[in-house]
Amino acid sequence: MALYKLFPCDHYAMIFLPALAGASASTGFTASPLPDFLIPATLPTQEASVHGYDDGVEQALMSVELSAGSNVITYLRNGDTSGWTPSGNRGVGLQVITVFLD
Repeated sequence: MALYKLFPCDHYAMIFLPALAGASASTGFTASPLPDFLIPATLPTQEASVHGYDDGVEQALMSVELSAGSNVITYLRNGDTSGWTPSGNRGVGLQVITVFLD
């Protein structure tokens, strides 16, 4: 469950992503669903830096990506949607991202 602050007049929102952690069994990492009113409409892709760990090791090159029309938040490692280690543990800390809704 993520908290958010919606600014409807300015067509953007701040999403307070919760800390996530757990065992890894795949090379992908996503969170969903976003409610309809927080899904970007026309900007093809938006990306924000985040911090966390993969296979128990702190990582500097992590981000989240939101795509127009999609209710899924995709976590990237080293700029790759499938760049996660498929074993060990992974996670991210509490993050705040800005999403432009136009």
